[in-house]
Amino acid sequence: MTPRPRSIVRFSSTSTLVSNYRIRLPTLRKLYIDQKIRSYLDGIALTDHDITKLPVDAIVNPARPDLLPDSKGSVNHEIHEAAGPMLLEECKRLDGCNVGDAQITDACKLHFKCVIHTVGPIYKTSHATEKMDLLAACYRRSLRLAAAHKLRKIAFPLISVGQKEFLLDDEIRIALGTVRRFFSAPESEEVRTLGIHRVFRASIKATLFRLKIELVVFVAHGDDQMTAFKKVSDLLSEANT
Repeated sequence: MTPRPRSIVRFSSTSTLVSNYRIRLPTLRKLYIDQKIRSYLDGIALTDHDITKLPVDAIVNPARPDLLPDSKGSVNHEIHEAAGPMLLEECKRLDGCNVGDAQITDACKLHFKCVIHTVGPIYKTSHATEKMDLLAACYRRSLRLAAAHKLRKIAFPLISVGQKEFLLDDEIRIALGTVRRFFSAPESEEVRTLGIHRVFRASIKATLFRLKIELVVFVAHGDDQMTAFKKVSDLLSEANT
């Protein structure tokens, strides 16, 4: 059994006031004990728990470009349903979102501080590299927004599997790889635009920025996603040993 990151064991009970009544959320510690959440890489965890009930600061919504609610059965619809009609009003004020970008709103009836909305690309074989870059940008931009708003714990569903036709293993590799690079290295475009004597300073600045994110939880939907996450996570862990 993979050991839990040290940063997680100190979390205590979480109880939040929502819409004039108290709800009690499961703590990260309890989710670990019940094996509903598992750590596979440093600072990264996996669960199949309901994303709208996780004890995190923000969740990511796989949104449409117009930021309107999606059809029933989608993660987008579940988030809008749980947050109430005020989330739609928040989204309407933003005038949409480009593919590969992200926007942030209040969480409304949800207990989170914020909801981050990001628009994933639709996979096309003829533009596979471009679509993969856009998908990585969704994760990267969401993490940047979370760090900028001092949101230390963030939960992601998969953004472009299903209707947008990304292969499950491909998206998981992109998602895990992007988060790991976010935690460990300065952005390549930052380094390219700086002189050598300033790269070290940029690296420190980027690292401090990333330290604002304490935990990223990936939320698997169904046994297929859970199995794929475990397989890819284990492969990445082995590659680092």
